[in-house]
Amino acid sequence: SCSLVGSEMCIRDRLGGIFVVGVSAWYLIKNRENFLARNSIRVGAWVGLIGTLVVAYTGDGSAYQVADKQPMKLAAMEGVYNGKNGQELIAFGILNPDKKYDNDEKEFLFDIPIPKLLSILATREIDGFVPGINDIINGGYVDKNLKGEEIIALSAQEKMERGRLAIAALADFNAARKDNDTEAMNEAKTRLEANYEYFGYGYIDSVEQLIPHVPFVFYSFHIMIILGGYFLLFFIFILVLSYNCLLYTSPSPRDCS
Repeated sequence: SCSLVGSEMCIRDRLGGIFVVGVSAWYLIKNRENFLARNSIRVGAWVGLIGTLVVAYTGDGSAYQVADKQPMKLAAMEGVYNGKNGQELIAFGILNPDKKYDNDEKEFLFDIPIPKLLSILATREIDGFVPGINDIINGGYVDKNLKGEEIIALSAQEKMERGRLAIAALADFNAARKDNDTEAMNEAKTRLEANYEYFGYGYIDSVEQLIPHVPFVFYSFHIMIILGGYFLLFFIFILVLSYNCLLYTSPSPRDCS
């Protein structure tokens, strides 16, 4: 998607900005090409800052799409097992290693939540419902189908059964087409269309296969967010130092131009 391509380009810009700032700082330390290094630092920091801000913007759009198309992934990213309206976002947390989708253990040993923020990011509503892992496995909450219509979400087991119906309908359709049996083809097509949305679930053997490795997804996502925040502060810090002539030893008026 355009959002994904834009994010990749801006990530390259951010890494490029870090590289330019680093090389320019080395030149300043060695007292070589000072004029070039000072200006390069500013350019690199501006490019990196803009790239970081654009990544944050496109990342917000991507998160909204994940909430809509891959709710299980979002639940794992935030360690949410039991969803609710006005779901908080975990700014920092330590997962409970004993927590599983089918037990009553606490999700976190320690966490710092930001109230209602996940609902705002995922649904664009302050009290929007964000399903957790248990909700997605058990179903029963309000969801949307491929046509955007509101439905009551099926349980994972029901989706698997309907997926197998879709697979069987496709096989029946292909068999009927070989036999030139139009009536059987139409009947199989109707069954296939009714269950097509759950086609992929037909290849799942157990509900556990639908749940990603929560610690890996959770920690890798939050490390990415922490690094993004660090880069944002880093580029702002470099620009503040640069424009206030604090990067240089004994700056002259020309140094601060």
